[in-house]
Amino acid sequence: MQPAQPRPDLPPPGSRRGSAGVALAAALLILGGAPGCGREAPVVEGGLPPPRALPLQEEARLAACGRCHTIPPADALPREAWAEQIREMAGYPRAEGIPPLTPQELADTIAWYTTHAPEVWDARPPASAPDPPTYRPRSYTPAPLIGERIPAVSSITPDRRSGAPPALLLTEMRSGTLLRLPREARERTDLVLDVPLRWNYPARLEHADYDGDGRIDRLVASLGGMNPTNEREGGVLLERGSGGGLEPIGADLARACSVRAGDLDGDGDADLVVCAFGWRGPGQLLWYEQRPDGLTVHLLDERDGFVEAIPSDVDGDGDLDLVAALAQEHELVLEFVNDGTGQFTPRVIHQGAHPGWGTSGIELHDLDGDGDRDILLSHGDTLDVPVVKPYHGVSWLERTAEGGYRAHSIGPLPGCEAATAGDVDGDGDLDVVAVAFLPQIPAEEWRRQRVDSVVLFERIPEGWRRHALERGDPLHPSVAIADADGDGDLDIAVGNYVWIDATGEPRQQREYLTVFYRE
Repeated sequence: MQPAQPRPDLPPPGSRRGSAGVALAAALLILGGAPGCGREAPVVEGGLPPPRALPLQEEARLAACGRCHTIPPADALPREAWAEQIREMAGYPRAEGIPPLTPQELADTIAWYTTHAPEVWDARPPASAPDPPTYRPRSYTPAPLIGERIPAVSSITPDRRSGAPPALLLTEMRSGTLLRLPREARERTDLVLDVPLRWNYPARLEHADYDGDGRIDRLVASLGGMNPTNEREGGVLLERGSGGGLEPIGADLARACSVRAGDLDGDGDADLVVCAFGWRGPGQLLWYEQRPDGLTVHLLDERDGFVEAIPSDVDGDGDLDLVAALAQEHELVLEFVNDGTGQFTPRVIHQGAHPGWGTSGIELHDLDGDGDRDILLSHGDTLDVPVVKPYHGVSWLERTAEGGYRAHSIGPLPGCEAATAGDVDGDGDLDVVAVAFLPQIPAEEWRRQRVDSVVLFERIPEGWRRHALERGDPLHPSVAIADADGDGDLDIAVGNYVWIDATGEPRQQREYLTVFYRE
C-alpha cells in the first residue's frame, strides 16, 4: 500500500468544525455567571453601527441568540474569541422562519459578549494524586507508514475474531485501513495493516454475526471524507467472516461515524443503528431493518450531530432500546424506547449546560455496581472554537431505581474526546480512563495550560482519584482498556491523530498507537 499523502486536514468522527450547530453554538456556551458587568461597552469595528447602551445590548443578545438555541453565558469563551465566532455564526443557515441578525443586533451582541467575557482564561487541571499506578508506555507505527507518521486513528476495539485475550484493531482514516496490534507485539513496527483495502475513511468498527452464519463479521462506519461536507459519501461497509471483499450495505450517508448491531425488531436477525453526523442539514439517526428481501431503512431523527447510538434494554421489557448522544447545539443524551417491533419513542434524559458544551461520546457501563447500566459521558470537542476550555471533562449518568438518571461529575479534562471504563487496578470496581484531543491548538498553549492528555480516574469509596498518566500531548481521539499483552492485567491503549494545516503540512509527527502497559 502506498502511504497516504498529506492533505488539508479534517476533523475526526463527530467533529463539528464549521457546522451549523457551531455557528450559533459557538456563540453560546456554558451556563454560568457573566463576570465584568457594568463596564463600558467596546466600539465594534468592521462596518457595523456602534453598540447601544448595555440594557439594549442585553435585549438584543437575548433576541438574537435565543432564536436558534439557548443563550450561552459570556464565560463560555475568552474575550478574544467572541467577535469572530459571533460573526461566523451569524452567517450560517437558519431554520425556516428565523430572520437573520440585523447589523445593529450583531453589533450589540458582539459588544455584550466582549464586555462580559473573561480576559484571563485558565484551564490548568487540578493536581493529580501522589503515587500513581506504574505504567510502561510503548508506541507503534506500521512499517509502510513509518516515513510519514501522520496518524488519524479514530477508534480502538478488541478483535473478536482473535483469541483470548484478543488483539487490538484500530480504524485509521488517512491510510483507509484497519490496523492490528497482536498480543505478542514488542517492536515499534509490530502494528500491522490488517486489511490492505481502502475503507473510505473508517470511523468506527463493530463486530457482529450480521449474516447469521455463525462467524463474526466486521461492520465499519465510513465518513466518506475528512473535511466537513454535506455530500453523502459515507456509509456502512461489511467484511464477512466467511471471506470476500468489502460490501457496501448502507450508502449515501453524510459522514457516518458510528454503527451498532442488535435485533431491534425481535425477529431473530441483526439490525443496525447508524449515526450520520452530517454538517449543515444532512445529519440522520437511522436503523436498518434486515429482511429476507433486503434492508429497509427507518429514519429516527434528522438532526445534525449524532455521535453515538447504542442498543440496550433501558426499560427492562426484554427488547432493545437505544441510548444516543446528540452534539452540535443540541448537546443531548436521549433514549429511544422500543415498543418491541422497532417503533421508537424518543425522550431526553440529559442536556449539556449550554449549546457549546462539546458532547463527544457515550459508553454504557455499570459504574456503581448495582446491576444496571449507567452512562459514561465525555464532552470536550474543541474543533468548533480551538481554545482550551476549562469546563470540559467526563461525567456519568447514574441510572436510578425509578428509571431516571442522576448526573455526577468524574473530573475535568479540557479537550476530553473519549472516555472508557474498566477495572484497571483489579479491585473489583470500574475505573475510568479519558483522553484529550486538542490538535489545532499550538503546543506552547498546551504547555502554558499544563494540559493533561491521558488521565486515569481511579474509583475509590469517596469518589474518583485523578492520575495523569501523560501530560502535554493531547492528540488522542480514541482510547480502549484491554489486556494488550496477555499477561492477565488491563492495559490502556490510546490512538493518535496529527492535524494537517490548510498548507498540507502536519503540525507534528507521532506514532499511530501508544499502549500504557500495566507494570
